[in-house]
Amino acid sequence: MEIARANGGHLGVAGRIDWRQGDWFAAVHADERFHLIVSNPPYIPSADLATLAPDVTAYEPLSALDGGTDGLDPIAPCCRRSGGTWRRAESSCLSSAPGKAQL
Repeated sequence: MEIARANGGHLGVAGRIDWRQGDWFAAVHADERFHLIVSNPPYIPSADLATLAPDVTAYEPLSALDGGTDGLDPIAPCCRRSGGTWRRAESSCLSSAPGKAQL
C-alpha cells in the first residue's frame, strides 16, 4: 500500500482514491458502490516461480508472486466471496496469469 499511495501521489491522483487494504472484501461495506476496483493478487503457479526473470524476483516478495498450485489459489476464493462486490463496480480489473482468464 505504501508504494501504491506513493505512486498515486507522484501521478497527482492520491486525493481521488480511497485506498483500502484487507482480506479481499473485508474492508468493503455491503452497500458501497465503486467506479473502479483494481486487484493484482499473486497469480504465478508455484512451479513457475523458479523460471521468473531475476528482475522480477529481486523486487517482489514471494508472497506477492506465488499463486499456488495453478496460480488461482488466491483468486478463486476472492471471486467466490465477493458477495457481488464486483457487480457494484462500474469497472474492475483483476490480474491473472496467461490462460487463466476464465474461472
